[in-house]
Amino acid sequence: MLQARKIDEFPNPAEKPKVKVIVLSCSKTGTLGLYRAFKILGYKPYHAAEFVRNQNHSHKIFFQEALLAEHNRFSGLKPYGRAEFDKWFQDYDSIIEVPCYMLTQILSAYLSDPNVKFLLTERDPDKWVRSFNKQVGGMNDYLASAPMAILRYFDIGLWHHWRFNSLVYDLFSGTTKQGHSENEEILRQNYANYNNLVKKLIPGERLRIIKLEEGLGWDELCDFLEVSKPSVPYPNFDNHMELRDAILKPLITRALVKLALVTASVVEVGVVLCWKKWT
Repeated sequence: MLQARKIDEFPNPAEKPKVKVIVLSCSKTGTLGLYRAFKILGYKPYHAAEFVRNQNHSHKIFFQEALLAEHNRFSGLKPYGRAEFDKWFQDYDSIIEVPCYMLTQILSAYLSDPNVKFLLTERDPDKWVRSFNKQVGGMNDYLASAPMAILRYFDIGLWHHWRFNSLVYDLFSGTTKQGHSENEEILRQNYANYNNLVKKLIPGERLRIIKLEEGLGWDELCDFLEVSKPSVPYPNFDNHMELRDAILKPLITRALVKLALVTASVVEVGVVLCWKKWT
């Protein structure tokens, strides 16, 4: 029996979205820099950064539905097609990183469109494993720690952020955690398998591959997009701790406030009951 999907409650776009570029790159392969570069070039890019900051949690649920439909055959969720993606990405003309978690559905929806460009950025697998474990794995461990495991039930945004990170990390780590004897090898193999699958499924003339070690900047990106280079520096981004804090601080603050209110209410009820018992 198929599960109800949040995407089915979402309105159809007034006009059919015109997606121009799909960046199939995994997280930690220059995707946040690409997201900012696309904005500078006048595109309307969609990246996980769009929904992790958003107070409306519908897009976080869309992500979970599509990822589970792709990778969990027991989810009971019907896979997303072009109609569902048109709803999700109706305000955007380029999609970055998110497609790597639902590759089959994305290619089924967009590969037949000759006007869509496909880009894959790659990096040395060992460097990718270290970087993925440091940021995504570190965030996953932090959100699973004892205080956060309690706090996430006091704020829906914090809960969805934990769920998002958990799904993303488990997909590539095979549900192993940092420190597990096979964690790094599983990550390395799944990363290689994903990149190989992209190259297998997309014809060479439709796919541009850029290796980070060989350079990723305006020259490479603008050549691929066939646009003029801007005069500003290419927006590399390394301070992920700053981004993490900007996302998590308001979520944690709200959760702490709600926890304090609940605790105060419980204490108040306890005092009243004790008073009634002894008077």
